Amino acid sequence: MACLVRPLKQRLKTPKNYLCCVGTSATLGSYRERHRLIEYASEIFGEPFGQDCIIPQFRLSAGEFREKSLISNISVVDQKNAKALDPENYSNYGEYIKAQYWLWFGKKLSNDDFQNGSWCFDLPEALKGHLFFQNLLKVLNGRIRRYEDILDDLQRSGEPFKQSFSVDIINRH
Repeated sequence: MACLVRPLKQRLKTPKNYLCCVGTSATLGSYRERHRLIEYASEIFGEPFGQDCIIPQFRLSAGEFREKSLISNISVVDQKNAKALDPENYSNYGEYIKAQYWLWFGKKLSNDDFQNGSWCFDLPEALKGHLFFQNLLKVLNGRIRRYEDILDDLQRSGEPFKQSFSVDIINRH
């Protein structure tokens, strides 16, 4: 990164302390190591960083995320609605998201709701109370898994997931 930023700054004749640099990382240290992170960022970008520049992230386990949530939604997508899951069947991202919201939660998103993003704030709570999502988190168990293995485990777990639907989805991917 430094090999890209420094020559760019030199070519643009950017004055010292002029750039507002932002770096993100999901794996680069912890909040306790912020002094080392600040030094590292200063070295990479060639700009000073203040002591309050680190925004920490705290990750919840799947259990912590859903621990106080009761299952209030047990709907599943059946064979007749399987095509509605495929993003290729929609003209744009918005139409796909609105269709998925209706399909999984039985709630219609207006164009205004979609545009202002208000639905994003309701989504975590809606997911916590959804049986399929809770089972999906349990099957994933914090790991990266093959799609076929996930579907197989969901079917074995008793998830009311139609065999023909699962096979149809696997065959398309």
